[in-house]
Amino acid sequence: MRPGVRHVLDDTTLTSARPDGVAETARLEPGEVPKILEEVFGIVLDAAATSGLVAALAPKTS
Repeated sequence: MRPGVRHVLDDTTLTSARPDGVAETARLEPGEVPKILEEVFGIVLDAAATSGLVAALAPKTS
């Protein structure tokens, strides 16, 4: 986590807003979200939660 930077994770979209008003947005693959949760937000998921989250975020096919 970077001081002064506000991070928002909405589904698979990560937005990082700096105090100067500049915002960066990145689209993540479902498999990247658990790593971002840990590295950016300090949230560590166990294997079962990781699998469930990745499956829930995966694009739905008809």
